[in-house]
Amino acid sequence: MRLPLLCLSLLLAAPAWATEPPQPSFDCKAAKSTAERLICADATLARMDAQAARVYGQARQKASDPEALKKEQLAWLRERDAECIAGAPFDAVRKDARVATCMAASYASRMQALRDRVAPPLLPSALVNVTGAAREKLGLTRKGCDAMQGAFDDSGKVLAVEVNCEQAGQGRRVWLVEDGERTTAATPELGSSDPHGERIRTTGTDFYWDGDTLYVFTVQETRLKEPAASGEDADWLAARFTATMRNGSTRIENVPERIAMFFGERIGTFFGSDEGRLMNGIADAIMDGALNLGRKGVPTGKRDPDGTQHFSLYNTRLVWIGNPGGDTWTLNAQSMAPPGPRVELARGGSELLRLAYDNWHVIYPTPLGLQVHDLAQGTTQRIAGTTAGDLPLAWAPRTGTLAWTSPRPCGGAKEAHKGQFICIAHVDGVRMP
Repeated sequence: MRLPLLCLSLLLAAPAWATEPPQPSFDCKAAKSTAERLICADATLARMDAQAARVYGQARQKASDPEALKKEQLAWLRERDAECIAGAPFDAVRKDARVATCMAASYASRMQALRDRVAPPLLPSALVNVTGAAREKLGLTRKGCDAMQGAFDDSGKVLAVEVNCEQAGQGRRVWLVEDGERTTAATPELGSSDPHGERIRTTGTDFYWDGDTLYVFTVQETRLKEPAASGEDADWLAARFTATMRNGSTRIENVPERIAMFFGERIGTFFGSDEGRLMNGIADAIMDGALNLGRKGVPTGKRDPDGTQHFSLYNTRLVWIGNPGGDTWTLNAQSMAPPGPRVELARGGSELLRLAYDNWHVIYPTPLGLQVHDLAQGTTQRIAGTTAGDLPLAWAPRTGTLAWTSPRPCGGAKEAHKGQFICIAHVDGVRMP
């Protein structure tokens, strides 16, 4: 969407580092041990080695006894090699995929332990388990229904959530949930998602809160009386709705200009073709998976003949989803201006497509639970009490309120393990600039 009032022209050349292979923390020309040679030959391990070295450096700066930490690190290296390589020669370990998998798991575990030294786990408080009655109304007690995405209003008390029940033989619908128990439908049934409009991280439905009013930008399935020339028997038409807890859902034809402008300015969007410029050269990037966070336009002094001011990107963090091959996904971050190193935050399956974020943080799932990465500080903290299978749903940075889905009751609550659960809590300790 073009922004008619801002008319920004953000100029940034493609980063030169994008096509360079990842380098470990040591000089590969001097690599002698089997472990070092394997790391140099494996791009994933090389990237993890470099990241582990950065986290170790951060931990040493904060350590009360840096020499003790150094001895601990050396002991970990010996343990890693003993468990994963066990004295085998390089030619043998390079052909054995289990060795690289073992090494990657060892790096991930060590980095988490070091990150906990750099920045202790964040503690959730005021935990709310969305009630069973509310989950039943939303459809989340049924198998095949999934809370795909959410958004809090400014108060952090009302959660908009899109529930997709296509695997259960039904469609999609957006709901409002207040204080974890009261529910109101924000849209009618929308039918199945548009197969031609799927994007990497969403179903094609977008939210925008204006005070206590939710604007929903989506598509609605329409069954055709006669199959189209392509053989399809359904069409998907753009649909717009507003909703409040008090008045429920209203379909609208036109979106107020003020709302359209601010909706286009949301965090994570790009101006014009700048997404392509920023992502150029990143071979494994999924273009629809890119976020442009921490954005700040700085005037360049250049103007078009019509007076349009040009801006450059300053203090911008690019976050993107990558697909290096197969069913593997990566979550990456890069400081664009001034330029900084590329950081692979996580590597895993399709769960990495579920993110929550603001201008300065990215919240993402890992086998160890939910993690919060501070883009400005370059530090990562895990959220205590979250575990594998928990997925971020919505984040309200003003109030520090996070919602996430879980396959188990929140906080160990005594409730039947039926369907999908939604947990809501304040996350204490998230630093805001």
